[in-house]
Amino acid sequence: ITLLQGVVPLLPREDCEARYGRKFTNRMICAGNLSEDKRVDSCQGDSGGPLMCQRSSGRWIILGITSWGYGCGRKDSPGVYTKVSKFVPWIKKVTKLK
Repeated sequence: ITLLQGVVPLLPREDCEARYGRKFTNRMICAGNLSEDKRVDSCQGDSGGPLMCQRSSGRWIILGITSWGYGCGRKDSPGVYTKVSKFVPWIKKVTKLK
């Protein structure tokens, strides 16, 4: 059986900066459960996959794109995602969306 999705909480920017230092930029977000017993994380082969968020309206949006991290599911090493909102103008230009 292969896990196709998992639920991960978004983490405050300060937590990500504390763990990854200067490698963590304003074009990134991080997510993951840092507790010992409930770690869910992306891993090798997941890169490029979406980090989705459901709005209160029920509509789903792509918040991030799986990028990198230190290992898989390691304590104090949340997954790092490309922050899609930083690239919306470029996405619209390339795809010719309005």
